[in-house]
Order: sequence, then structure tokens, then C-alpha cells
Amino acid sequence: MEIRSALIHIAVAAIVGAAVAVFSPAKWLAASLWVSSAMLLNGAVATVEDAQPGGIDAPSGAGALAAKCAVAALVIAVLGFAVQFLQWPSP
Repeated sequence: MEIRSALIHIAVAAIVGAAVAVFSPAKWLAASLWVSSAMLLNGAVATVEDAQPGGIDAPSGAGALAAKCAVAALVIAVLGFAVQFLQWPSP
């Protein structure tokens, strides 16, 4: 992954997470983690759809990449729930 795309992902997740936190009782960090998780899941679904026959492209190993993205999204979502509901990390 290029550093530029990672920084854009983090910036978008932080900005949208902050907007969610302003209009809801969610904490800023938790909302940002949930937004990041949603973006990763969206990318995983798009990768799987594109790799199917009749899709835009059919790269080899796309299923493995999508599975890794889905697992990463699940871990990030769980961290968001820990921040929101378990008061983690403690001050």
C-alpha cells in the first residue's frame, strides 16, 4: 500500500468520524474507527465483485486480498466498540 493512499484513508476517516461525533453521542475515535472499517469493507466487497467472471477485471489472488481487508475491518470495528463502550484506552 502506498503511503499516500493510507494517509488519505486516515484523513477521510478522521473527518467523517469527527462529523459523526458532533451529531451523535459517539466518541470521535470510535466513530473514526467505524468509518475506516466501513471503507475497508466497501473495498473488500468491490474487490470480490470485480474479480468475478464478467467483472471489470479478474486478478489472481483477489479473494485472499478481500479476505484480509475484511478481517482488518472487523478488527478495526471491534477496536471502535472497545473505545466507545469499554472506555478503552483509560485516561
